[in-house]
Amino acid sequence: TRSDTVHARAEWRTEIGTLSFQTQYQRTLARTYQDDDDTGLDWSRNGAIFGQRNWDHTLEFQTHAIQNLDLTIGINRFIEHATGDGFSYLGPAQTMGPPAIFGASSILNTRAMAYYVDGTYAVTDKLHLNAGVRYTDERKTTNGVLFAGFDGFGLGTSETVLGGNFPHAATFKRWTPRATLRYEIARDANVYFSYTQGFKAGTFNTSASPTSPINPPVKPEKSTNYEIGFKIARPRLRIEGAIYYTDFTDLQTSTVVQDPITHRLSTTVINAKGAE
Repeated sequence: TRSDTVHARAEWRTEIGTLSFQTQYQRTLARTYQDDDDTGLDWSRNGAIFGQRNWDHTLEFQTHAIQNLDLTIGINRFIEHATGDGFSYLGPAQTMGPPAIFGASSILNTRAMAYYVDGTYAVTDKLHLNAGVRYTDERKTTNGVLFAGFDGFGLGTSETVLGGNFPHAATFKRWTPRATLRYEIARDANVYFSYTQGFKAGTFNTSASPTSPINPPVKPEKSTNYEIGFKIARPRLRIEGAIYYTDFTDLQTSTVVQDPITHRLSTTVINAKGAE
């Protein structure tokens, strides 16, 4: 596995606040190769090549110019292009003849925009209210092809398309508010209560059989979190304690499945039943 990251940040400070722009580019390439049966027989092997490129840009403005209020306003743009190429090799010990090689190629593209505002208001010298909201608009597209033969690992075979090329797309949108009430019981100690809504966009399983024209997206994961706690921070002592409760809807989890054609094992994302 190889990963490269480039990061940059620029700021413009004025009397009313700070305007900042932050950008990051990341590229990852990974290869896997394994012998499925772990025996001396030429039974089966599989491998994959995964590539990922993403761009993350954030434009943000922070101001303390409003009395008793610290305010942050921002926009985030996220773009990701992910590819996957895998093969499954069935050896003569299994086919009782020439080896059979199947391959699959897939892409998953993500385009997301997020807009957010967050503020902390000093109700009194000891009581502070923090509240914010975020709006996310995320679109995912995917496609895949199944073929016989695969030369990505130097197997020396030609590729013949067997099926696939069914594009799919889905858009996920959500408002997610949050709020925290904090009371300072001493200069270095406070108690707080927070309410937060979370959101994780749905996705497509690129490991699904590309020959099927049906590939419904995984539902978005939503959560609501309640937390109450305290914090003590002194020069030589730091103590924190909290009790929280999280309610999930359509929790996303992973499971391992086997392709009925290539027999290749892969990880699939599903919504857990009854996860609320």
